[in-house]
Amino acid sequence: MTTTYTSLQFTPTRSAALEQLDRFKKSMGHTYAQNRNFDFGPNNRTNTSLLSPYISTRLLLEEEVISTALSAHSYEAAEKFIQEVFWRTYWKGWLEMRPSVWSDYLCELSRLHGLIQSDTQLSTNYEAAICGKTQLDCFNAWIQELVSTGYLHNHARMWFASIWMYTLKLPWELGAEFFLQHLLDGDVASNTLSWRWVAGLHTKGKQYIATAENIGKYTQGRFNPEELELNSTHTAQIMPPYSDYEAVATPAFPAPDPIKKSILLIHNEDLYVEASPIADLNIREIIALGQGIIAPEKSFSANVNSFKDLAFKDQIQRAEKHFGKPVQLMDSNPELHCFLEQIDVESTQLVCLRPKVGFWRDYFHSMTARFPAIAATLREVERTWDTVLYPHATGGFFKFKKAIPKVIRQLGISERS
Repeated sequence: MTTTYTSLQFTPTRSAALEQLDRFKKSMGHTYAQNRNFDFGPNNRTNTSLLSPYISTRLLLEEEVISTALSAHSYEAAEKFIQEVFWRTYWKGWLEMRPSVWSDYLCELSRLHGLIQSDTQLSTNYEAAICGKTQLDCFNAWIQELVSTGYLHNHARMWFASIWMYTLKLPWELGAEFFLQHLLDGDVASNTLSWRWVAGLHTKGKQYIATAENIGKYTQGRFNPEELELNSTHTAQIMPPYSDYEAVATPAFPAPDPIKKSILLIHNEDLYVEASPIADLNIREIIALGQGIIAPEKSFSANVNSFKDLAFKDQIQRAEKHFGKPVQLMDSNPELHCFLEQIDVESTQLVCLRPKVGFWRDYFHSMTARFPAIAATLREVERTWDTVLYPHATGGFFKFKKAIPKVIRQLGISERS
């Protein structure tokens, strides 16, 4: 099955994000709740907000999205949409308190890539899957859509992950990596933990099994795989045992000195720095840390690299306008290291929006280990949204969601009269 993708595109700018937010505002209530689970195909995404690439990079802030929903709908009407926004926050908060889940994933991923070189059957099955050459038309179509557009409907992502593990019998870590390479909205927490959830590793005793009936219903017959084509048993794919990662306390971070001369470091995990506590600091110099610092270009698809690069340029332009200073782009470690070695740490502080568990957090750890003097002067700033919500992510989402109405009021987000 070959599909031509005509309508799905994401312009990686804040202005485009705001336009899409306004465009979908009227649909954030009962319309979304009734239609959200249907995957009408890549050329009809009118039932989804298409905001996730903007929220994951914070071209849009979560509170902006919630405020927009509640400006047009009651909380009751918009509850399903609001919960979807909070799912991303829940995943991030949960992983912040359990960072070893990420490091364990990276270790296993490294082992599996070594195994692919020696295990012919694993290599053959893996290549067939990522090239969309399996016996399942629906899976092959999702591969084509993901690679072509950088997007999949959330329901399709669940079906995809279930088939990857239980029917194609591939390790979840390789599937999570493939998503992260191709999804425009891919972020470490949502991606890693969603795959673990499908595998039954997030909530004990709960796995997600895709069925032909469910796929046929929610694609309105576009795909109707025979039940025998899908492995519908929980035990078919050998999974690692469920491991209950205990939450660890996140450290307290020293606040930046509001008067001290500051060098602002911008990274592409949070692209609205001018709407953060950093905006009020004494910023004298701005350094934009390019994606090349943490990962070679081949680590992500061309779609993802292009989206990240253009979104980063949009942030640089907005930062220059807001702070009235030029932004210096650094896209290699030697260039950045040379810069760091020349900083007068006695009179200068480095400030940034705190990166979450993932590639940028790992890089900052290695950077401060290499330059201890920088570690002493680096001030990582948390957004209020994160500091208020992450402590609620101690258990499952259904416990987390009970706090949502209270948190919305605490953050001063008003419901429609």
